[in-house]
Order: sequence, then structure tokens, then C-alpha cells
Amino acid sequence: MEATVPASFSAKRKLVTKVGLLPMTVLALMPIVGYLLGGGLFHWFTVFWIVIGLQVIDIFVGDETSNPTPEEEARYLKNIWYRVSCWVYLPAQVFTMFFCYDLIAGTGYIVAPQHLATYEIIGLAISNAIAVGIGGTLSHELCHRESRFDRFIGVLVFGVCGMANFMIYHNFWHHKYVASKIDSGSARFGETFYQFTGRNIWGKWLASWRVEKEKLARKGSGPVAIGNAMIWFTLGEVLWVGSLIALFGWVAIPLFLMQYGAVRVLLSVGDYLEHYGLHRRKAANGELEPPRTIHAWDDGYAISSVVLGVVNRHSDHHANEGRPFQILRYSADAPRYPIGNLVMLFAAFSPKLWFKIVNPLVLKHYDNSDVIPHAMAGKLPPEYEQNAVIW
Repeated sequence: MEATVPASFSAKRKLVTKVGLLPMTVLALMPIVGYLLGGGLFHWFTVFWIVIGLQVIDIFVGDETSNPTPEEEARYLKNIWYRVSCWVYLPAQVFTMFFCYDLIAGTGYIVAPQHLATYEIIGLAISNAIAVGIGGTLSHELCHRESRFDRFIGVLVFGVCGMANFMIYHNFWHHKYVASKIDSGSARFGETFYQFTGRNIWGKWLASWRVEKEKLARKGSGPVAIGNAMIWFTLGEVLWVGSLIALFGWVAIPLFLMQYGAVRVLLSVGDYLEHYGLHRRKAANGELEPPRTIHAWDDGYAISSVVLGVVNRHSDHHANEGRPFQILRYSADAPRYPIGNLVMLFAAFSPKLWFKIVNPLVLKHYDNSDVIPHAMAGKLPPEYEQNAVIW
């Protein structure tokens, strides 16, 4: 039985309910703001906000654990603003990308060619990768919507970075096999982020092709068919990269690879945080039990929510698939990180720090819930090994 939390008012919740996911579009435009501020070190403006500024604000604003009332939920679901606040990211994303490519390549389509010092080029390239890749969690939200238009925008946001397959993997594999050995997006106890991310990225790609192959097989068709979305997504991305090379020259290749890497790393570290060490039980029929709030990690920090598409209320997202970001709920029995995801994602890059902070929380969750431990061999304390999934 999942612990319910009564609806309550919180001024911090207005950060989501008033602005929606518009802050992600603001972040997408940050490289242009840096240019307008005079360039130079301001080409690192986006990097500063992502690495330092937002974390400080997140800690200062703090946690937010209120839930909307049924009346508020009904009102939020009818309000188209929450969809519009997602849609506007795509044009901002593409314009920023073209702006940065144009400035670095010196093609003069948007701004006059100008000399850039090496440190400016590096700062601008990294800022572009962040700005173009930060929309990954926003795209995740859109890819879950019932509206075909919303899903189309979500696929395009990912496609700009070469990850159009996300919707296939996430909707039809991850949500089916989450918190299990079968899912490459579910990390094991004792597994470092660096051990996890390789199998995560490769596994997502393979799973996407497998989903399409099995879909077509049910229709009596082979995998090489017009109905295989992975073929179309792949061809579309090849044409996209070719168009970038034609417009901006060969410098488009490293710039594209940087933004591809940025969104891949962002989503991989998100996966690492969201299900670390957790595995579902099998029901009497041998199938995995339905996902519950105990099978995903939460944090409720307000700034992390608006910057990361409220993906940090992840337990409710899996327990109630398709629930829009503006009404995702806090659940008392979900395991929680001690601070916002904006900070925790950087902790994941330091395995010693990660294990020191998180492993005791995982063990405590094992003690206080009926979740199954999911671990690498030799990493669990012996008393937890009997009922664990270890590999």
C-alpha cells in the first residue's frame, strides 16, 4: 500500500504551476545572451549557470513536497499553457544551435564573421551543447503525451541531437522493464556511473531496434519495412547532419558530436539517479509486478523541478505513467535524495562521493520497504544478498 500525502499549499509550487517549463527555453537562449553581453568570458555564461549558479539557487530555495488538490489538478490539466511552455523550446533550441554554429564557423548567416579566441570558441561550443541538450527532460515529457503533435515536437527536440529513438526505447521498453535486470536504464547498487553509462547508451539503442522488430513481427512483417520507425529516424538524422555540414562546413561534425554527447550524458546520469539499486518483485504469474513509488528515487527541490521538467518526482511518473509534469505528486514511501537532482547529478561523476552519500540511503530503503536489492556482484553487504538480484 503506497503512502498517500494530503494536498497542501506551497508558494514554491508556483515555480512550476505558473511558469511551466519555460525556464528550459530561457536556458536554451543563454549562449545568445552571453554574446549580447559582449562575448569573451560571457561565452561561458551558460556553463556558469549550469555548473554553479542553478545549484546555489536550488539549495537556497530548497525542497518542495506539496501536492495539488483535486480541483487544482483539474484546472492544471485543462490549461494549455503547460503544453505551450514545452513547445516554445524547439524554435529556441534550433535558433541557438544555428547561431552558435554560424558564429564559430564564421559563415555570416546570422551575425557578421568575427575573430574568436580559442577560449571563446571552446566556451561557445560547450554552451551550445548544454543549451541544445538541456531539453532532453522536456522532450521526455512531450514523448509521453497523448497528443501526436506533442510527441512529434518531443521527437524533433531529441532528433536535433541525434536521439530521435528515445521515445521508442523509453515508452515501450523502459516503462515496461524499469527497475529490473532487463532494463539498461536501471543501475545496480555498487555500479559507478562510468560502468553504467556505456551499457545504458548501447542498450537503449539496441532496445529501440528490438521494439520495432517485435512490433513488425506481430504484424507478420520483417524488420526491414516501411513501418520501422528506427529506419526513418536514422535516415532523418543522417540527412540532418548532412545539412549542417552543407551549411556550416566540417566544423559542424565536432559541434554536433558535442551536443549529442551532452544529451546522452544528461539522460544517462538521469537514469543512473532514478533507479539506482532498485528491482521489482515478480508476481505469482512470473511477470514483474507493476512499478510502484518504491521503485524510483525522488527529490522535490523546486529549482531542480523547473529546470529538469519535474523528472525528479520520478516515483509518481512511473507509478502513474502519463501523468503530466504539472500534477506529479510527492509520495512519502518513495526513496528520496537529500538534495536536488541539479546537485546530485554532479555527485554521480565522483564514485567515492556517490557511494558515501547514496549507498547508506539505499540500504535504509531496503530495510523499510519490500523492494528487491539490485546489485553488482560483491558490492552488497552479505545480509542483503539472499533475496537480491545480483549480476
